[in-house]
Amino acid sequence: MKSSNQRTNSWLAIFAKGGLLHLMLFFAIGLIASMALVADAQVLNSKGSALATQINDTITRYMDAFNANDLDTVMTCFSDDSIYQPGDGKTHRGKAEIRAAFEPQFNGAWGALRWDEHDRIFDVENRKMAIRYVCRVDISDTKPRGLRMLYRGIVIRLFVGKRFGWQGVDVFHFDADGKIKEKYSYSWYGSNTPHLQPELG
Repeated sequence: MKSSNQRTNSWLAIFAKGGLLHLMLFFAIGLIASMALVADAQVLNSKGSALATQINDTITRYMDAFNANDLDTVMTCFSDDSIYQPGDGKTHRGKAEIRAAFEPQFNGAWGALRWDEHDRIFDVENRKMAIRYVCRVDISDTKPRGLRMLYRGIVIRLFVGKRFGWQGVDVFHFDADGKIKEKYSYSWYGSNTPHLQPELG
C-alpha cells in the first residue's frame, strides 16, 4: 500500500498536470482571440483603405471634369440625394437642382474658369474632405445671361480686368459608396461676391 506521502505526491502530480493543461488552454484561447481581432482589424483597414481610395478618385475625377467643362461627368460624382450650398444663402437639393445651379458656369456665363487645387485635407474616418483652391477666370469670351450679369461683367472689366481669380475652400461629405452627398463652398466673404484679385488671373 502507498504511504500517505506517496498518495499526496500523486495528487500533487495530477493537479500539476491539470493546472498546466488549463494554463495551456487559456493561452491557446487568448491566442485564437487575438488572431481573430487582428483579422477583423485587417478587414476593417482594407475596407477603409478601399473607401479612401474611392473617395480620392471621386474628387480627382470631379476636379478634372470641372476643368474640362464636363458637367455630365461632374454630376456622376454626386449621390442622388446630395445637397449643395454655394455660400450665397441658397441650398440646392438633389442632382437636378445641383445641375441647374452649375449650368450657367458650364455654359460660359461666368467666363472660362480653371480650379487649381492647393490643399486637400481628408478625414477618412468621417468621410469628409476640404479642398483649398484658386479659381482663375478669363472673361474675354463671357456669354452673360441677362442685364444684371452683363452689367456685372462690365464693372469687373473696369475694376479688375479680363483675367483674375479668387481663393476659396470647398468642404465635401461622402456617402458609403464614395459619392459626394454634401458640398459647401466658402469664397463669398460676406459681400455676395468673392474677393477678386487680378494677380491670380
